[in-house]
Amino acid sequence: FPDLMFDRVLLVHGLEAADNARRMLREIWRVLKDDGRLLVVTPNRTGVWAYLESTPFGHGQPYSSGQLGRLLAVALYRVERRDSALWVPPTSSRLVLRSADLMERTGRRLTPRFAGVILTEAVKDVYAAMPVKPVPRRRLVLAEAA
Repeated sequence: FPDLMFDRVLLVHGLEAADNARRMLREIWRVLKDDGRLLVVTPNRTGVWAYLESTPFGHGQPYSSGQLGRLLAVALYRVERRDSALWVPPTSSRLVLRSADLMERTGRRLTPRFAGVILTEAVKDVYAAMPVKPVPRRRLVLAEAA
């Protein structure tokens, strides 16, 4: 894709499976417009979903909020919002599925750290790529001819 092409990028099941997450985030940074936004959905390291291989979140590298924030900062993004989702474990039980709404609300209130996924919205930080102050130059002194 050409530079500065997209307003928004949605990254689901991408970061945890990436061979080089920093390189992928920098490539997304390149194709985002200057005010572009990135929504990342990653498995939560402390969530149940990340440890069940029967789910898509049970494969690859799970992240904590802190790890994801640091990774985004290194890739020149500024985190705007964070949220969590998926407290109901994967099941086909109709009883559990009927009470899923109640379980999600209860999980959000009582155990927010154990959600299945972390949702992070980040903004392309154009100013992070610029040096804060000029780099001091060293004077080169040449020997004077006598």
